[in-house]
Amino acid sequence: MAKTIRPGTHVKTLTDAGRIRHVRVIAVDDQDNIDVRLGYASNDTSSSFAADRMASTTTRGTIFSED
Repeated sequence: MAKTIRPGTHVKTLTDAGRIRHVRVIAVDDQDNIDVRLGYASNDTSSSFAADRMASTTTRGTIFSED
């Protein structure tokens, strides 16, 4: 069963630095385009960014990529 993406959900995201990080979804445009925040305590907008769904693979599963 597919995971429903909604605010508060944690997903894996490939950052511009080339690292896969767990991030928290803060807003959902649609199930392929989301806004996420890296880190828990900070409400700083510099730790927030948009992400798009990448093609799923058997090794990684579903992953998002920073815009």
